[in-house]
Amino acid sequence: MKKDGKEFSVTVWSAVALGAIGIGVIVAFLAGYFLGHFTGHDKTTTVSAVTAPAESGGEATEASSEGGIEPAPAFTAAELEAEPGDDWITNGGSMSNHRYSTLDEINTENVKELKGDFLTKIGANATAAKFSAEGQALEYKGTLYITDGADDVYAIDASSGKILWEYEPNLPPEPLGSVVCCGWDNRGVALGDGMVFVSQLNGEQVALDQMTGKVKWATPVVKPGEGYTITSAPLYYNGLLYVGGSGGEYGIRGRLTALDANTGKTKWRFYTVPGPGEYGHETWPQGNDAWKRGGAGIWNTPTVDPKLNMLYFSTSNAAPWVGAGRPGDNLFTASIVALNAETGEYKWHYQQVHHDIWDLDSPSPTVLVEGEMEGKEREGVAQPSKTGFLYILDRKTGEPIFPIEEKPVPQDHSEATAAKQPYPTLPPFSPQTPTPQMMKETEASVSEKPAPKLKAAPLFTPWSHNPKVINVSSPNATGGDNWPPSSFDPETNMYFVCSQSGTMGLIATGKPPKYVPGENYIGFESGFVSSGFNTPGFLTAYDLGTGEIAWQKKFPDACYSGAVTTAGGLVFVGRNNGDVEAYNSENGELLWSFQTGAGANTTVTPFEDEGEEKIAIYAGGNSLAATPHGENFWVFSLKGTMEPEAGTEAEGEGTKHTGEEKEGEAKEEASPEEEAAPEEEAKEGGEEAAAGGAGNAEAGKSVFAENCSICHGSDGHGGNGGPDLLTMPKAKTEAGAIEQVTDGGGGMPPFKGTLSEEEIKDVAAYVANDIVGGG
Repeated sequence: MKKDGKEFSVTVWSAVALGAIGIGVIVAFLAGYFLGHFTGHDKTTTVSAVTAPAESGGEATEASSEGGIEPAPAFTAAELEAEPGDDWITNGGSMSNHRYSTLDEINTENVKELKGDFLTKIGANATAAKFSAEGQALEYKGTLYITDGADDVYAIDASSGKILWEYEPNLPPEPLGSVVCCGWDNRGVALGDGMVFVSQLNGEQVALDQMTGKVKWATPVVKPGEGYTITSAPLYYNGLLYVGGSGGEYGIRGRLTALDANTGKTKWRFYTVPGPGEYGHETWPQGNDAWKRGGAGIWNTPTVDPKLNMLYFSTSNAAPWVGAGRPGDNLFTASIVALNAETGEYKWHYQQVHHDIWDLDSPSPTVLVEGEMEGKEREGVAQPSKTGFLYILDRKTGEPIFPIEEKPVPQDHSEATAAKQPYPTLPPFSPQTPTPQMMKETEASVSEKPAPKLKAAPLFTPWSHNPKVINVSSPNATGGDNWPPSSFDPETNMYFVCSQSGTMGLIATGKPPKYVPGENYIGFESGFVSSGFNTPGFLTAYDLGTGEIAWQKKFPDACYSGAVTTAGGLVFVGRNNGDVEAYNSENGELLWSFQTGAGANTTVTPFEDEGEEKIAIYAGGNSLAATPHGENFWVFSLKGTMEPEAGTEAEGEGTKHTGEEKEGEAKEEASPEEEAAPEEEAKEGGEEAAAGGAGNAEAGKSVFAENCSICHGSDGHGGNGGPDLLTMPKAKTEAGAIEQVTDGGGGMPPFKGTLSEEEIKDVAAYVANDIVGGG
């Protein structure tokens, strides 16, 4: 652990530098690329229309949105630091990222009475398989603000569910289609000084007029053509906007950028991979330029302690996964980092994984915790990692509050592995060596003949070089805890983590891949086995007073949403199957469950509307977890009367209230023959393919880009957790590809019912003939 270095990975922009950048922006703008800083935006659409409530007959009318929206002030540090009650004004509820509400009207005694107030259809542009609904709604004075996976932003009346305005950035599919890791998603907005701030996948930070949704300014922060994207919600504080950037799988150099919230101008930038002359650069090889593409992206929103004037965030994996070309600890990858919140100067760091070769990074947001720990009143910063460990450090110094031991680990000199790794003494929340049952399920997913021997390996075991014996470790690259946020209840000193327990194995090459800007930069090409998200999940409650696990719930599926707690003694989580659930935060008893009609893969938002506590959640499904997609934005209350959904509804915007079918249309139930059709069609398609094939490979290329490239990469040769299709036996024939796409398996979800018969045949033809056949 290091602190107070004399040289910092931070750039403070001078007037001269800004002038140079301005010239570059003008050139780019004239070339037709819209990442310039400007007022207005010719490639975006803002629709100021409201969806009428049921009693008006369901007709859309022209907006009078300004009458129903109260502009947010330039929130003070005290307002942003306070635990939320009436309103939820920042992504974590407060700058501490506690995701804790002081509201207690909904509690352990009455939560079972919670029902839907309204269901508003949003995200019509984000229902394809590549999109994920991970945004947490903000609420201020009766208006909710929510994003979908296409970076669309909605302002919704919290009482009626009417859409007051909608902003659509209309992002182009390229170059984003080849560089977005793990699904197109957006984790939310920031509010402040009459503006709504949204970070976009195309690398722009955009400020919208809170009253109208019109663009006020837009600033390029990162370049998607070089592999960068932004998925995190920005943080508004003290006139600044903090924006991260992800893309470690594409050879980026991570950074945190601070913008002037009023103008969008860059104030400073901290590089999470230090360059020559900067503190930490000595942990990278001095004989090459691996640091220029070393990873360490930022997946989530930082935290701020205004008393210390310090900002905290966690970073992603080192790039590439192959470690041969980057000996050293590789700072600040897989780390918790603290900066001066005003200037961006480095204060301290703690690296959770030295020289990461497993993608065991830290995408979940940091959380500020305070209370009795290790027998003393302490102020800490916590972060649950993909490793399955919870790390809690002193907020001021970065020293561990609960001891962390550096222990020797297995070695592979060809991968330049670190001699030791940090092991927190807090009990892990996810398994760290595959169990016999986990190995059995992983073995069943292997389709290669003859099948290699799979060997269960403990945490931090290097990958095998022998293709006949593959080391299988746990957690896999999805975690542990992935991006889903954790929650801290300051009244009970309890900390809640949502996680999973997958397995993964690879064959080490010992050879770094060639770097090509904007292309996958992982490096492993064969021997890929993984349980993916077909794995148990956990909701774990820690008592920080004792450092022990107070209780843990085990789910049959991954916990891939995050946790939110309330003063009513409740902890809320979303489930892959579409259920949103409330547990007793003291003992883990399930008290309430409600089917939302689509994958509930984000956190709820508690808020108060006209004196009544309500709960909001966007259930839109998830690409990486392969959960059902939908357009369902729900608000619940104790006075609600809407019952759970059976499934997603037809396309189109609209607000559904109690007893109302959308737009007055009754839903038709599918006949048994229609329900069986996808399976029968896939079977017929398989027989057809075996007899010579009928798929259109050219059409299949588009299907692949929309549904498969997220995991397998844009060229099919391995990507964000998915294997190179050249190594998959079923990918060699159209019949085999149809079977795999239809039924899934080996960590891949089934697409029957998601893709049509024609789409399945087309993508199978593209895979078998163009990707595998073309080499």
